[in-house]
Amino acid sequence: MNKTTGIILIILLSILTVIVTVTFILLMKGKININWLHFSFDTYSKNLIDSKEFNSLEDIDIITDTGDVFFEEGLNDKVTVELYSEDSDDYYIKEEDNIIKIKLNTKKTNHVFFVKTNRIIVKVPSSYDKKVNVDFHTGDVIVNSFANMKLNATGTTGDIKANRIDTLDFELKTGDIKIDEVNYISGKLTTGDIKIGNVNEFSAAATTGDITINRINKRVYAKTSTGDIKIEKATIEEDSSITTGTGDVKISSLEGAYIDANTNTGDIKIKNNDRKLEKEIKISTTTGDIKVN
Repeated sequence: MNKTTGIILIILLSILTVIVTVTFILLMKGKININWLHFSFDTYSKNLIDSKEFNSLEDIDIITDTGDVFFEEGLNDKVTVELYSEDSDDYYIKEEDNIIKIKLNTKKTNHVFFVKTNRIIVKVPSSYDKKVNVDFHTGDVIVNSFANMKLNATGTTGDIKANRIDTLDFELKTGDIKIDEVNYISGKLTTGDIKIGNVNEFSAAATTGDITINRINKRVYAKTSTGDIKIEKATIEEDSSITTGTGDVKISSLEGAYIDANTNTGDIKIKNNDRKLEKEIKISTTTGDIKVN
């Protein structure tokens, strides 16, 4: 075997390894399903195993090991919960201590590749303003537009997505955070990206991953160990800070605060920096560039 052939084989094996790894992750999350060598992307269970309707608007607690959680706008002023699973025997929907409690776990089985994904669908009024706690292992949390909802999500593997909510507190090991509009967001992400559209107060950290924000309206505390932090427009009303270990910081437009920037290895380019401003934003990188305005 010559050197060129060896290199080609190594590249092909590397590509194959990546494909197998990604496929396995998607299978475990229920995003694809192998059915006698036929790939199907519509793998959600359509088997309704339980549903309940509640007249009062209360806090909601959800526990699930594998499956996706959806929050959708209902047709009335009640809370409706629907559980979908092929064969789960570990679930409940109940009201306890003025809290709507929901649980849906996957039945333990040896059939890994032929189980459709569990679903929890919660329908609430668009004006819903209570607290929602979601504790999940593998799956996604997907929220429509609820301007007053306060969401606390804790997960191992999965994404958290929302069109609009008031508050998001999160702790996630592997996955992405994508919120179009939120008043306040705080949390910790180990591996993944955070993408925010419009936010008033941002206070979150990612160990490995990028943080991208379209607009900050009040205060920002952003930190990454490995990853870039990019902000399109920031209006600072309170002291703030942005920190990266290895990565760049880029803010296209910043106003309202003096910029105190430093980097160990990298370039700093700042325009229109007014030392007379009362508020201050500290920007620092260990290895990376800083560019503002």
